[in-house]
Amino acid sequence: KAFTIGAVIPMTTKDGKPDARGQYRSKAMVLAIDEINKNAGVDNKGFRLRICNTKSQWVDSTSQAHKLAAYLADEEGVQAILTGGSSDTMKIKTVTGPRNVLVMSVSATSIALTGLNDNGLVWRVAPSDRLQGLVLYDVIEMSMEDNNAPEDYRLAALVIDDPYGSSLAKVMSEQYAPSGPGSGDEPVPELKVYTLLADGSNLQYELKRADDYKPDALVIIAPAKVSADIVNNLKNYSNLGASKLFFSESSHNADFLSGIEDMSLLKEARGTLPGSPFGPAFDTFIGRYQSKFQADPSQQSFTAQSYDATYCLALAHAWASRKGGPSKIDGIAISEGLQRLSDQKATVHTLEPTQFSGMVSKLQGGKSINIEGASGKLDFDNATGEAPSAVEVWKVTGGQFAPVRWVDVVPDGAGGRTFKDTWAKN
Repeated sequence: KAFTIGAVIPMTTKDGKPDARGQYRSKAMVLAIDEINKNAGVDNKGFRLRICNTKSQWVDSTSQAHKLAAYLADEEGVQAILTGGSSDTMKIKTVTGPRNVLVMSVSATSIALTGLNDNGLVWRVAPSDRLQGLVLYDVIEMSMEDNNAPEDYRLAALVIDDPYGSSLAKVMSEQYAPSGPGSGDEPVPELKVYTLLADGSNLQYELKRADDYKPDALVIIAPAKVSADIVNNLKNYSNLGASKLFFSESSHNADFLSGIEDMSLLKEARGTLPGSPFGPAFDTFIGRYQSKFQADPSQQSFTAQSYDATYCLALAHAWASRKGGPSKIDGIAISEGLQRLSDQKATVHTLEPTQFSGMVSKLQGGKSINIEGASGKLDFDNATGEAPSAVEVWKVTGGQFAPVRWVDVVPDGAGGRTFKDTWAKN
């Protein structure tokens, strides 16, 4: 009997139209499953992927997420579920935790997940917003300086009211607080946050308030379609329309680009995206993805992470099924397996089909391994279940997303953080 991995992600919108997030990410999961099964799986047992559609419900989706997670655990017998963003992950955790089912998110970045009391059953391949927020702040500061903005420039933030938006807004607010890195005797920039309800009912009201603030820059932290609506409305608000534009990773989405009426508005815009999708592992992943699905995975956020997360769960099953291992493979056993994937003293293995059997052999032999995925290094913190990574800075050119640079946030030796470019496009 095959192992079954569940997934609870948005495959369509509420009205049945395809959702780019789930469409791209599910294909990455399918690609990983196909490669794993072609390499004999684990103990000659293959893997099945059971995908459940949340229908992109940003409003009142608790019951939907609960129902799907309970179905996968109780009816399908899955012991690990792949999830999407922070909101769904936190909702699903309340169902899976009591059942000892593990959750691994491909795109949840909320800082609220870091300190969860989850018995080791919540993991993620996306880094915390703590890192993205620091880089986003740095990108805005550098851009405003390059454009000779006043030192006390005004930044407006339009933020979706959910755990993801609140998390990233909190990190940004800390940077712009009087005690933040820009504080001192000299004039400092000011940040004002405008909260957008998930049902969109207060969008025009908050746009008017933000316009009245007369900002020099505008950062948008909202779902792709909401972000597109905001950009399309800028022509109606002269102050917002003249401000510099910045985005978080939620706008790095094909639905965002397809919803923009005038691409020239994005000419100077910059955004951030957690993850480090470059290098040989990412290049070969892109090639296999494009060959199978005739689509470019780099145009959708967290596609490489979806691929990596699926591989990680399969490898964790290998550890759990080793000789002398637990009599039953459940979420706890899979969690123990995930803790064996980031041994810094071990030889690095990349998550790709040619190396899968070798990794399985080592894990089933009781040895830990050190993995690197299509999304970059996966040095999991076993205490928090999350893997830090570089953050991509992106722009839009020719109607497509393009990387500008990748930034590592590293300790500065004095208790703070500094930024180190790992790659920059000339």
